[in-house]
Amino acid sequence: MQVSQEAPLEAGKYYEISFMAKADVPRTMAVAMQQSVSPYNIYLEDTVSLTTEHQYFSFTFQSTTTDPTNKLKFFAGLDASCLYIDSVYCREVDVTGMIQSENHPSLTVYPNPASGMISISGTDKEKVHIFDSAGQKVLAIPEFSGGMTIDVSSFAEGIYILQAGDAVSKFIKR
Repeated sequence: MQVSQEAPLEAGKYYEISFMAKADVPRTMAVAMQQSVSPYNIYLEDTVSLTTEHQYFSFTFQSTTTDPTNKLKFFAGLDASCLYIDSVYCREVDVTGMIQSENHPSLTVYPNPASGMISISGTDKEKVHIFDSAGQKVLAIPEFSGGMTIDVSSFAEGIYILQAGDAVSKFIKR
């Protein structure tokens, strides 16, 4: 079984695909950016490992072709266990990773990179989740009040993703 959504591509542009997902039992799921007409070229393909907890997944790639028929696809396979896919985005990004679309709320994180405290500003009254680069939730804050400071000094070095409702941002812990 597969689920798909239109996601036209333009040659030379960078795109970020992000989503939250979990399953009733641990399993894998394939994710692809694929032409929807013959010869069904695949522009991006990866497999994610799902657990019973929501995880954040994100892929960034540069399109080498223009394809108005491209679709973002999730391949569930023949496994009968339930999948839960939420907060799916396919958006154009510039080479610094900043979201180009003005249609999505945003979070601002500074300093970035950080070693101790980070300041976050953006949307109000949303639950904030911080995920590591493997998609594991490392921190949950029950309600975001539009601006706050978080101590990340105990986090391992790496890339982290913040999510508050539909707003998503990344930061680097050094």
